[in-house]
Amino acid sequence: MTELEEAYRRAAAFLRENDGFLLLTHVHPDGDALGSVLGMASILQKMGKRVVIAHEEEMPERFAYLPGIDRVVRVSELTGRFAVGISLDCADRRRLGRAAEALMPEARLLNIDHHATNDRFGAENLVDSGASATCQIVCRLAGLLEIPLRGDTAVCLYTGLFTDTGGFRYGNTTADVLRLAAEMIDGGLDPYPIALQAVETVTEKQLRLLSAALAGLRTAAEGRAAYITVTRNLLEETGTTVEDTQELVNYARNLAGVEVGLMFREEGENEVKVSLRSKHRVDVSGIAAQFGGGGHPRAAGCTVEGPLRQVIDRVMGVVAARIGRG
Repeated sequence: MTELEEAYRRAAAFLRENDGFLLLTHVHPDGDALGSVLGMASILQKMGKRVVIAHEEEMPERFAYLPGIDRVVRVSELTGRFAVGISLDCADRRRLGRAAEALMPEARLLNIDHHATNDRFGAENLVDSGASATCQIVCRLAGLLEIPLRGDTAVCLYTGLFTDTGGFRYGNTTADVLRLAAEMIDGGLDPYPIALQAVETVTEKQLRLLSAALAGLRTAAEGRAAYITVTRNLLEETGTTVEDTQELVNYARNLAGVEVGLMFREEGENEVKVSLRSKHRVDVSGIAAQFGGGGHPRAAGCTVEGPLRQVIDRVMGVVAARIGRG
């Protein structure tokens, strides 16, 4: 048995042997974060387990279709603390935000994730960096627990597979992912409403944000890098939120001739969220790691302190150097 196979076995045993779980995922949750946490909740409920899902933010509107999302509790509303927890799709404990405060100091935490930069912060860790999405890991656990990928469970887990592979377009789209998707569709899942809600439907406010962001698109490194900037004023002017910015970085990456696309988003007076995407050669997780972040070779992020213009100059200097070495 390999080390990874043993980690799957131990995670399955953790789920069987414990009860009264607190389920958590990272701040600013995407489709894989919500799909994996709600999919895991569905699995545990089918096992007869007691589950609470907590988060510090309101849930994104575009994922309102996910079964069980209305059961997510704002952490400020919790009255007690939990002895058993599960973190999903989160590479380090800090990104769980204030929701992690609902765990007892001595709580047993199972850390389930697919980011290679995960720092193994759990008492038990199932980190499968070969998985295309955390939902893929949860699918495998469902198989070990003999829970079918059908109904509400399938809707949640398919969402994570679909969104983290860019609608089965990115380089992390594997035969195993497509087989899992086919299994769910064979079991009765209708994929079209998920695609429509998760990635295709946009609001007028989002289109105005996109228009303004693209107007400010800039290139660097002789056209092999491009970046978009989102200021706090721009969000206020368009009436949008952080949730509405998640797909913008892909427009920078998709530009012809570009290898690395970035989005710089102001988060505070001297704090900038940086999202990085690459097409072929550049491992952007290494760039993010230089600034205290992490992620995957083709998709990563970090938060950098400093005024926006200074952060852009610092990060783009590293990006240009990395592209030049490639």
